[in-house]
Amino acid sequence: MPKDTLQMTAEPTSDINAKTQEPLHTMSYQPRPSLATPPPPADCMPCKLVGCAGFGGLGLYSFYQAQQLPKNLVARRLGLGAMGTAFIGAAVYRLTMPMPPQQPASEQ
Repeated sequence: MPKDTLQMTAEPTSDINAKTQEPLHTMSYQPRPSLATPPPPADCMPCKLVGCAGFGGLGLYSFYQAQQLPKNLVARRLGLGAMGTAFIGAAVYRLTMPMPPQQPASEQ
């Protein structure tokens, strides 16, 4: 066999370092407590009003479009009516969902 050819040998490989006899991958992930539980998102009354107006507008537009369709397209009319109902429900929920407790100004 010529010297310039590469000879491959099948040697078993392992994850253990021959000198220290310890696994090569010993790092473990420890999340920081401050990052593990994020604070709840702040929600203000103007945000609720804008969300309620947006969902309410979508619901009313869906109802309006359902009324504009011909009477023979029953499935589309029912689908748009259901979407309108869902959007109106989302608007009411968005407006009435509980706000987080306000912290005093000294703690912020």
